[in-house]
Amino acid sequence: MRPPFADGAMDALVCECVLSLLPSPRAALEEWRRVLQPGGALLLTEFYIRDGTAGFGTGRPEPAPRAASCLDGARPAAEWNALLAQAGFLLRTFEDHSATLAEIAARLVWYGRPDLPDVFGIPRAGGTCPARCGYGLWIAQKETPCILS
Repeated sequence: MRPPFADGAMDALVCECVLSLLPSPRAALEEWRRVLQPGGALLLTEFYIRDGTAGFGTGRPEPAPRAASCLDGARPAAEWNALLAQAGFLLRTFEDHSATLAEIAARLVWYGRPDLPDVFGIPRAGGTCPARCGYGLWIAQKETPCILS
């Protein structure tokens, strides 16, 4: 995956539940870092596995098979943090928006989307409970090179 943009062409990038679907999130992050200007921002939202829970994508090797859903590719927040750091990003903030996502999902079901579990890849019975997953916003910045004079 190589976006058709020059190095340093972007001030900011927004990524909504994409990394969890990719076989190599780190490679994608490295490419996004490449197209960002020094100091550029990455706004990333993803499902993540809450601390102390197992299931979904924990321990997935890279490259991994393509995930069937965002939840399939969820990783612990610490693992998303590590991938950001390994790709050269400095984490500026993390916000948990799980309650907001749950409210939106409930409204969608209430107003006529009974297939919502299928849309998100949530098992209807016998699978891992989606309550174990959170939904987060990461704001990270491309680290600028340190120039010594």
